[in-house]
Amino acid sequence: MSSAEVVQRVVLALTAAAAIVWFAVSIADRDRLADAQRIFFSPGTRAAAQSAGARAAGSPSRRALEARLRGALAETRRAQALRPGDRIPLTARMFYYAYAGKRRRSLAAAEELTRAEPRNRAGWLAIAALDPRQAARALARERALVRVPR
Repeated sequence: MSSAEVVQRVVLALTAAAAIVWFAVSIADRDRLADAQRIFFSPGTRAAAQSAGARAAGSPSRRALEARLRGALAETRRAQALRPGDRIPLTARMFYYAYAGKRRRSLAAAEELTRAEPRNRAGWLAIAALDPRQAARALARERALVRVPR
């Protein structure tokens, strides 16, 4: 076997190894996000979120919602650590905060999302829904992203 063939095989093996690692990280990332959804949207979360506004901060349903939120947020941060450029974990955090009634944190996540991805329609729609002062600008930006067929 010539040295050129050996080099080709080594390059092929390294490429295959890199692809395997990338796929493994992608799978782990998606598993973390699935875990976050399972944690946050487990039975009783919707009822806890709906009654949380009317109950005191220390109520059992509010504490359960806060615990689920902490768990889900931790999973999204783990997912983001696996793939730092991926904005899906940030989008998930934005929705989890909104669902839990944490409007300021949801708005901050939406603003971070639109800074990182100015073409992200979900971020602009969230800003429009969460902040009346920015709603007109956010909706105009979102409309500009939508291509209307002629």
